Formats: sequence, C-alpha cells, structure tokens
Amino acid sequence: MINTDIHARLVALDAHLSKIEGQLRSKANADSDHLATNQELRDRYVALSAQVGREETDAEKMGHHVSALEHSVRMWMDRRGTGIS
Repeated sequence: MINTDIHARLVALDAHLSKIEGQLRSKANADSDHLATNQELRDRYVALSAQVGREETDAEKMGHHVSALEHSVRMWMDRRGTGIS
C-alpha cells in the first residue's frame, strides 16, 4: 500500500513538472520572439539620430541654434515617440 501511494505521488509529481517545463518553454519562445535584437536597436538608434540631425539642420537653417542640451532632449523625445517640431 505504501509503495503504491509513493508511486502515485511520484507519477503526479512527474506530470506536474512536465507541465511546468512545457509552460516555461512556451513562455521562453514567446518572449524571445518579442525581444528586439541588438541590431534592431542599433538600426532604430541610427534612424532616430538621423531624424534628429535633419530636424536640427532645418532649425539651424532658420537661424535657431541647437544646444547640446536641446539635442539631448530631442533624442529623448524621439525615443519616446513624441517628436519635436
């Protein structure tokens, strides 16, 4: 009787562990699919830097000097997706 009880508990434990391992694998696969790669982040930074550079060039053509602080604020705003016009 004791051996059967232990065996049943071990089978139940194995089933539970298998279920949890499957959930963790599924979660890891889903999470990794949604993460940006280093190259994607680098490409986004280059695109944002170019956009800010164009905006600053346009502002300077109109006689407005862009300070280092303003440049940093523009980069921060563009990273947040709000942009400055």
